[in-house]
Amino acid sequence: SNLHEYLVVDLIHFDLLFKERLKDLIHTPIPSLEVFIDGLSEEDSAYFIELISGRYVFQTRTIVYDEKYHFSVEKQFKASNGQLIGIAMRILALESMSYDLSVIGALVVNHIKEGIAIIGESGAIEFSNEMLQRILNYSRAELESKTITEISMGLTQDIFLRNLELSKQHGSLHFERVYLTKEGHEVPTEVVAMYYPMDQKDKLLLVVRDISDKFIYKKRLLDSQSRYAQIFESLQDDVLEIKLPEKSVSFYREFDSEKGLIGMEISFLQWLNGINDRDRSIVYEAVDIITSEKSANHSFEYRYFRNNGWQWYRATGSYISSDEGASIIIINQNITEIKMLKQKLVESRSIIVESEKIASMAHWKFNVLKNIFTGSETFGTLVLGEEVLEDVYLERFAENIHPSDVPYFEYKFKRFIWNAERLDIIIRLQHYSRTTFVNLIGQVYYDDDGIPIYAIGSITDVTEKTLAKQQFEESRLLLEHVVEQTAMGTVVIRHNNIIEKINHVGLELLDIKNAPINHVDDLKTHFRNKFEFYYAESFNKLFDINETMSITAVRGDLALKLTSIPMTDSDGHYLGRIVNVEAL
Repeated sequence: SNLHEYLVVDLIHFDLLFKERLKDLIHTPIPSLEVFIDGLSEEDSAYFIELISGRYVFQTRTIVYDEKYHFSVEKQFKASNGQLIGIAMRILALESMSYDLSVIGALVVNHIKEGIAIIGESGAIEFSNEMLQRILNYSRAELESKTITEISMGLTQDIFLRNLELSKQHGSLHFERVYLTKEGHEVPTEVVAMYYPMDQKDKLLLVVRDISDKFIYKKRLLDSQSRYAQIFESLQDDVLEIKLPEKSVSFYREFDSEKGLIGMEISFLQWLNGINDRDRSIVYEAVDIITSEKSANHSFEYRYFRNNGWQWYRATGSYISSDEGASIIIINQNITEIKMLKQKLVESRSIIVESEKIASMAHWKFNVLKNIFTGSETFGTLVLGEEVLEDVYLERFAENIHPSDVPYFEYKFKRFIWNAERLDIIIRLQHYSRTTFVNLIGQVYYDDDGIPIYAIGSITDVTEKTLAKQQFEESRLLLEHVVEQTAMGTVVIRHNNIIEKINHVGLELLDIKNAPINHVDDLKTHFRNKFEFYYAESFNKLFDINETMSITAVRGDLALKLTSIPMTDSDGHYLGRIVNVEAL
């Protein structure tokens, strides 16, 4: 065509160039680009605004001004940085629109270089032109006896039906797909799928372009820029491409096969809608950084909705450019399991920390070479009396031990590390004016030469237990002293029928000499062998019931009165009994 048939949209100055060429066609001048856009139909105006803003994938299209003047949008102009700067539109004469397009279509359908197919609702190929038959090396009858899934690599019936539904929603889809020839060879193609209702049935009209040469060129381009190896060596990862400046997104491999997005191009906004609300700002920022800095290997993490749930991805984005334009290649590694494991570790750590706090204990590791303790979060509180996150040297640990216990600790710890003796000791720690008892337990680990490398263990606050034990021991000694000093014979019996104490008066009155009396059964046997009971039927009750009672026993001329008194704690729990023995 001649240049005088074109108008140019100047997006740098937002103006319409060569408007004077319209004077013979349009009697009312078009003063500006704004007026031109206002004169378009609502549908054409929306398309044109999207096109000049760079958000629309470019396609040749005819638009109508003032309901009767036709312009063919035919070419984009871009700057070296990929920015859209202009659009060329050819002026169509009124009489050029009077041709019957159905006649033109019938003439060219078998002579264009694109393959054309009509696909029915079931996926059956209902029509194919000669170019598609040549691309795939089928006869018309052979090709139209097959389904689209039979000649497509990786396409399932479910994905086809989802693509049909998407095309019905959006009008058309643009994607790349690999078709199979009659011999099984792979043919990479670019496909435009258009929704095509016919006879009240949903169909797809496919325009298929063989891009084998382009595919090879693209592989070589990526090789030259060290990107191709990065993408296709990472077979376990998902790959997507963001084309600039329009920011259309193409999915590759199996990033979202459940939605049929393999090799399909969608808008940047559609992709963002699948990203978690809290992560969209992270993705926006990452894309802006990669674009502005032309950076390589920029990493970020985000969540994408897939398989009825949120999946975590670690993305690595790189900027690539060529004569055809610029793109961002993003390698997505699914890290959902890693995130779940990390979350479980955090939860487990929290449980351990809370458990240690409740149990007043901590775990530690001792580095023999460095002479330092590395402890859990409660270690500092137990040992130093304050929260400390850094390592603690052995000397600092010893500074908090009660001075009287330091020699004992140093001796036992040295034997523990160098002589393989078990460490299970109780020492006192001092924090300001407070003294606590702690139980230190540990195990040493050695290298192949038998040299100690490190030790691990636990430290537990046993202050209450130790003080209670001391108080019990003091009470027991006091009880023994009182029992020994009384003029009456006394037998102290625990709740489990173990005899705790028989004072010297009791031993003499009961004639207990060398035979060991450790249990109530022993005492019963001794009584039966040595004494006569006036009330023998009450004998067993003396030791079995939790009530105060007395019985009388006789040995020769000696008569004894035995009184059983139960012992209970402040809550009424049975602790045992005291049997008093006195001569009558």
